[in-house]
Amino acid sequence: MLNVVELAAAKKLISEKFENFPTILLDLDQATDKVLAEDLFCPQNLPQFNRSMMDGYAVKSWQTNGASQSVPVNFKLIGEVKMGQVTSLELQDGTCAYVPTGAMLPKRSDSVVM
Repeated sequence: MLNVVELAAAKKLISEKFENFPTILLDLDQATDKVLAEDLFCPQNLPQFNRSMMDGYAVKSWQTNGASQSVPVNFKLIGEVKMGQVTSLELQDGTCAYVPTGAMLPKRSDSVVM
């Protein structure tokens, strides 16, 4: 049978059961199946460039405002970014470039259209 409790009681039960876990210091290769005792943050952005989160066409997002299937926006394709390579492409107004997932975005682009 399901036993339902109020939120405050549930929080108290959780804190009583999980509050006193010991913290240990391990090398990273020994940390499998462990839970971090505190949040970790990287001091720098990795990778150190803007990258595409999907396959598509890099564009300047403001140029897609109002676009729909019935009112498309046309762009001139200026090239393709290769995965794992630094690109020298730079978008001008009305242009786009093909980018695969994870690739570097061209200069002056800020979004990817699938």
